[in-house]
Amino acid sequence: MSSFDVSACLIVKNAETSLPRCLASIADLVRELVVVDTGSKDATVSRVQPLGCRVYHFPWTDDFAAARNESIRHSTSRWIFWIDDDEYVDEPNREKLRALLASRANEEAAYMMTQRSASATGSPRDLQHVRLFRNHPRIRWQYRVHEQIAPALLLAGHAIRATDIVIQHSGYQNAQVHLQKLQRNARLLELDLHDHPNDGFVLFNLGTAYEELGRTAEAITLLRQSLEQSPAGFSTIRDTYAALLQCQRRLGQNDEAWAVCLEGRRRFPDDVSLLFWQSQLLSDRGDLGGAEKCLLELMALKPGSYLGAADAGIRKYIAPHTLGLVYWEQGRIREAEKQWQAVVADHPQYRDSWQMLAEMYLVQKRWTDLEAIIARCEAKAEWVSDGAILRARLHLAKKEFAAARTILNQLIAQNPQAMAPRFHLTHVLLGEGQDWQAAEQALRDLLKIDPRQPQGWYNLVALLRRQNRLPEARQMCTIGLKHCPGDANLARLDKSMH
Repeated sequence: MSSFDVSACLIVKNAETSLPRCLASIADLVRELVVVDTGSKDATVSRVQPLGCRVYHFPWTDDFAAARNESIRHSTSRWIFWIDDDEYVDEPNREKLRALLASRANEEAAYMMTQRSASATGSPRDLQHVRLFRNHPRIRWQYRVHEQIAPALLLAGHAIRATDIVIQHSGYQNAQVHLQKLQRNARLLELDLHDHPNDGFVLFNLGTAYEELGRTAEAITLLRQSLEQSPAGFSTIRDTYAALLQCQRRLGQNDEAWAVCLEGRRRFPDDVSLLFWQSQLLSDRGDLGGAEKCLLELMALKPGSYLGAADAGIRKYIAPHTLGLVYWEQGRIREAEKQWQAVVADHPQYRDSWQMLAEMYLVQKRWTDLEAIIARCEAKAEWVSDGAILRARLHLAKKEFAAARTILNQLIAQNPQAMAPRFHLTHVLLGEGQDWQAAEQALRDLLKIDPRQPQGWYNLVALLRRQNRLPEARQMCTIGLKHCPGDANLARLDKSMH
């Protein structure tokens, strides 16, 4: 343990596999480790007690804030540092955290840090959280989920300061686990909304949860209510505009999305998320030059330090990657490649740019360059399936259908819920053209798992139409448009059948 007067506070449940790495990354930086267990059924408690943790049991009450406040209640240090079991601090950021703890003054202040979440798609998401604050009786968490400490800090008059410390988070890498968390969060937010029906923060978070769960029309209603109920200067207003326009864009409400974007930009002209979505809406309108201008402006902006859910990775790698897509659409292939190569050079963990380089090499039949990317994926444990899919696509490009099918079927057997292998299997079966029944079944299986796949619906309708099964084709097109109302290709196909 450290001489720094800091308590690390954790709330845990069934965390026997993730907690040791978390604790090992911070144990020597804090004076005490306070762990509140909310009902573990595994070996969590027995594994952490020998590590010097003070473990307390607290019955789960559908309230994350209550559990976090229980951890503060048992803390004896002057400062609180909170972290979750599926997070850890890597060595470069441990040194930054050590320097912060050593140099902080005896002040009434709190410090923000970045949570970097690896996702199921491999594109990390950076969020700003207050992580270090004074142990003070007036400073307590609120809200059942997406719990907040900042309101109490502001009421207590404690300044909130930015740092460049990054905390790694692995909680969203499993898509099924992420879905379960979303469903849990929605349920808790519904309870919070029942208790606080006009709370802009709850309305925002429930709206974004519904958005991710595919309940887009309901999300729009909640997000609009959040804008109406949130006081000026509220931390989530920026993000509410961005979430609202994305929902409207998904439903094909492009004029409404554009109006929301412009309103948000008028209020927050320096907001990178809104500027990014303005570039996407311009691309939708065919104004690639305008989209390029927005992205270049975004990349030139200085980082902000406000609280909220905006993706801090937008400036670093998402916008440069998207600029490559704009160049690609404009036929500026060399500039696109240069852009993506620059992204992966600076941010080799950003999977999307590797994927677009692979797409380019597939189109250009640059097999040696593609093999290099496949080898990189195969050498990285969490990217092995990506490498396998790329290898299957290489076989497909060479019309080696059997080899492609073998790889994709193996991946599906290993993870039946994974979308990418199923998606590419449909392309293999359609490209091979030997077994339309198998192709149809593969498309139906894909859409059963995720009905928000416009290309899947399009291909299924086209396949049924090709077999002169027009009533079924029309029915599937109608269903597809309900799930993907903003898809222009599916709408044109529907119109051609009526």
